Amino acid sequence: MDSLSQRVNDKDCKNIVNTVIKVFNAQNSKQGRKVPNWKVLEGTPRQPTNVECDYYVMRFNRHIATNPSL
Repeated sequence: MDSLSQRVNDKDCKNIVNTVIKVFNAQNSKQGRKVPNWKVLEGTPRQPTNVECDYYVMRFNRHIATNPSL
């Protein structure tokens, strides 16, 4: 989830997102998917310092938007 970190907090982030989705669905009487399908994207590059974040976000947004298999 973070191109700078070593992904030590991914489990915590997933728990937070899953909880928010459950609360949202309960408050809005939604019957959608109970939890998201999480995928590990192997081979994603790490940013070398803390100043390239915007570049990495935009690069992966473009990749996701132009890749129909995602």
